[in-house]
Amino acid sequence: MSGSYQQLRRNARLSAYRRGHFLKPFQKDSEDHGNIRATTACRHCGMEVQVITKPAPNEIDIGGEAVALNCKDRH
Repeated sequence: MSGSYQQLRRNARLSAYRRGHFLKPFQKDSEDHGNIRATTACRHCGMEVQVITKPAPNEIDIGGEAVALNCKDRH
């Protein structure tokens, strides 16, 4: 499933925030034929999040440790 870049960033931020992370601004890693890949990391623990607007069949649109694991350095 794919989504708009803005919506994916919002969803990633919300998911990471619920796990105690405070994310830095997203940085676009690549933009090719409308497919945007961007990453960011937690300001406290460094765990990363990546968003992909048009993921390949073997990829996911939002992924990374910060959306899967709780922040270890903030608490």
